Parts: sequence; C-alpha cells; structure tokens
Amino acid sequence: MAKLPTVVIPTYNNTKGLQYLLDYFRDKPYQVVIVDNKPGPEKNSFIDSLFHGYKDRLTYLPQNYNLGFAKGVNLGARDVKTKWMLILNDDIEF
Repeated sequence: MAKLPTVVIPTYNNTKGLQYLLDYFRDKPYQVVIVDNKPGPEKNSFIDSLFHGYKDRLTYLPQNYNLGFAKGVNLGARDVKTKWMLILNDDIEF
C-alpha cells in the first residue's frame, strides 16, 4: 500500500481554488480525487485539460446535485486505495 495519502477535494463552485490546489499537487506524487458538486461546461473543460498532467493520478467524480461536503468526502473516500487520506476544502492555500 502506498505511503503517501490520497488527496480528496470536494468542490462546489470554486474553480479558482480548485485550480490552485490542482496546480499545487500536479508535480507531486499524490493521487487526487475531486468530487464536483456543481459541474459545468467551463469546469469540465478545465478538468479535461488537467488529465494530461496528472496521467493516472486524478479521479474526477461529477455529481448531478450538491451532495454537500461530508457526503462528497464519503464518496471520494470510496476511490482511495492508500492507507491515508488528506481531505481538503477547495479554498485552502498552502
């Protein structure tokens, strides 16, 4: 089992914050799971452009309605295959 955590990011309507986090983790060896509670054409094209940089380390889970933060985390946790999981709001900055 991998020693690094998987990053789970539930998001609703913060493309700028999500972009910051995905840019931050792009060159790091973390798996990233995004649970998108408000997908749309703009965000979908933004996510599609990222798969190239992440290769097989990015999982995108668009939802039909807003699950909320806790349910989004639980849904994202189902795709975690590492021992540890790092849960981040889409507005955090390092």
